[in-house]
Amino acid sequence: MTLFSRLAACPVRIRLRRLAGIAAAGCLALALAGDRPSRGVDHFTIVRDGTTHEVRGRTITEAEDGGVIVLAPDGRLWIAQPDEISERRSDESPFKPFTRAEMEAALSREFPGFKIHTTANYLICHNTSKEYAQWCGALFERLHRGFHTYWSQRRFGLRPLETPMVAVMFNSHESYALHVKDEIGEAADSVVAYYSQASNRINVYDLTGIEEFKRGRKGVPRTRVNEILSQPEAARQVATIVHEATHQLCYNTGLLNRLADNPLWVSEGLAVFFETPDLKSTTGWGSIGQVNQHRLDQLRNYFPSRPGDALWNLIRDDDRLKLPASRLDAYAESWAMNYYLLKARQADYVSYLKLLSQKQAGVADSPEERIEEFRSVFGELANFDRDFRRYVDSIR
Repeated sequence: MTLFSRLAACPVRIRLRRLAGIAAAGCLALALAGDRPSRGVDHFTIVRDGTTHEVRGRTITEAEDGGVIVLAPDGRLWIAQPDEISERRSDESPFKPFTRAEMEAALSREFPGFKIHTTANYLICHNTSKEYAQWCGALFERLHRGFHTYWSQRRFGLRPLETPMVAVMFNSHESYALHVKDEIGEAADSVVAYYSQASNRINVYDLTGIEEFKRGRKGVPRTRVNEILSQPEAARQVATIVHEATHQLCYNTGLLNRLADNPLWVSEGLAVFFETPDLKSTTGWGSIGQVNQHRLDQLRNYFPSRPGDALWNLIRDDDRLKLPASRLDAYAESWAMNYYLLKARQADYVSYLKLLSQKQAGVADSPEERIEEFRSVFGELANFDRDFRRYVDSIR
């Protein structure tokens, strides 16, 4: 679930204004309210469920009734209703994201007993084995390099990071599920990793503890992390970690606007495009843009009964990707849409992504706006759907 959909689904009273302008918020790739003068840092006392939170940061969007979305220096987004704000003041000091040292210190305070493993672009806060944190850090860095190279070759200029991205790693599924349950509910029981748009962090637990990956052996040394996670049985779980790390990259490099109403077929389809497992790699993942055979098989099984308005429904809103009855087919189709566009209509798709990257924070598109936005780049849906079906049929 994205933060925007979470905001839209909650019984909130915040009525977000359309923003008058777009400005970059450093590495966080967020839109700032162009109709508000820069006032430095805002300070809020927020009382929620009996707990008082002292929040400081940059106000991203302010509603007519006084509700706000605030970006904190650690990258967290706070959505506060008017009746939750007990005090507010501003100062003239410039807003700055946390430095690496400040982020490390904040994580250590938030997760006592956890250690911090650092890489060039990530801070990995963990109570897992050192080897597992190192293994994940190396995976993230390979994805980071591949992601930047991929979009550079397609002439989409990504923003450099001004502060490291964060991953929090738990030594058990139970502690992981407890940490993420407020955001994803029962899904915490079935997903091994989750990127939170609210905290801007990846959350994951130690996959080396999953019995089915140990081939029945007890007490597998943690130093054999690579051996455990390079098995075919672990490929889908490793792909999920890459999937969530791709979401984090999209929202921290400017490919997508983190708090905009991005079409779910784009954000999820891109993550599936980058996640495709590679069983020839010793780590279960190693390259970008391979055919995702699992998703392709799902889609081809779906095609004979696919309704004539399936594409129209996928584009106009996110329901097909959210509803349990249609989710698997919709994810397969979203992967195939991204695969087709990046392989066969690359220049058009890059133009479309640049259009999406300029979306305004907190503003919901109507179904008609989504359809027209798509049509303005790719042409009439009937022609697009015909060509898309033919391309999928040709994939080998």
